[in-house]
Amino acid sequence: MQGHVVNLPAGDMRFAVGLDYRSNGYTYTPDGDISLGTIVGVPSAGASAGKSTVREAYVELLVPVLADLPLVRKLDLDAAYRRSSYNLAGGVNAYKADFNWNVISPVRFRGGYERAVRAPNVGELFLAPSSDFAGIGIPTSGGGDPCNYTNAARQGASAAQIRALCIAQGVPAGLINTYYSGNTDVPSTNVGNVKLSPETADTYTLGAVLSSPSIHPLLSGMQLSVDYYDISISNVIGVLAGGQALNKCFNLDGSNPTYSLSNQYCSLLTRNPADGLTTGSYVRKNWSAGLRWHYIGAMRSLDTVSNPTSTTPGTSAYHLLDLFGTWKIDDRISLHGRRQQLAESRSTGR
Repeated sequence: MQGHVVNLPAGDMRFAVGLDYRSNGYTYTPDGDISLGTIVGVPSAGASAGKSTVREAYVELLVPVLADLPLVRKLDLDAAYRRSSYNLAGGVNAYKADFNWNVISPVRFRGGYERAVRAPNVGELFLAPSSDFAGIGIPTSGGGDPCNYTNAARQGASAAQIRALCIAQGVPAGLINTYYSGNTDVPSTNVGNVKLSPETADTYTLGAVLSSPSIHPLLSGMQLSVDYYDISISNVIGVLAGGQALNKCFNLDGSNPTYSLSNQYCSLLTRNPADGLTTGSYVRKNWSAGLRWHYIGAMRSLDTVSNPTSTTPGTSAYHLLDLFGTWKIDDRISLHGRRQQLAESRSTGR
């Protein structure tokens, strides 16, 4: 509902009010092979479903403040408020206040403040666990598992705290002084979180609009606008990469200053108590195995780009299969194996 409130010297005060209800449903039913994770190169995922609802009420008021004065051809204020109640995320408030100041006919200033919110969507709330691999960097270049005895984190001023956290997390104490994992990526799981709270954003704006004073048909409609925005967002919703979780858990960016095992980032990590390796791939009693598949498509020769009649052959497509495994014999001895197979496709690109 909207309409007129009262007549003011500078114009009509107007209002808008409303009620709103929304319901979003989400259902995902994967193929049987995807559920079981039997398709090489395709992350496994389970079925998931859920529903998010919200009830809202809002009000907005447009107030003409001044008009037809020197340096104030028109000055309006606009204020609005919205209350949203989500079935999972709870109640949140959004509001704004801005101004529109027409100084003289060709010059107008505008600006204001706004608090905006974004509740988590149904995918972020209800996504079923799906497996994948997360990159954690190259150990020889400073990345990899921070528990590696060669990692810089194990050599610095916080080496003792890092060592203790690694043991608390699952690296066997008997292996900690020589523990090393050469993996550049680790098994990971992506999953929704029904405990997510809404994002909030505070936005400040200030701008100017210059209109052409010319009455010429080609120039009278021209405008130049310049605006400044300052936006800060809190409680951002997003996927935390495996490498980020490791760095934050081990306080490499200051996210866990007490090196606590109960830190929110450390709680995202699990390790095999037999060998200390991060888990998430198929693990059974004392052995683990994994398979990675990379595919690179065929590529044309550079000569054919500039000369379509060139007969210079391109590069064939190929598959790279990486099979790896670990067998833990006892607390002191473990066997590691890896086999890489390069398979070239028959098709080639010109």
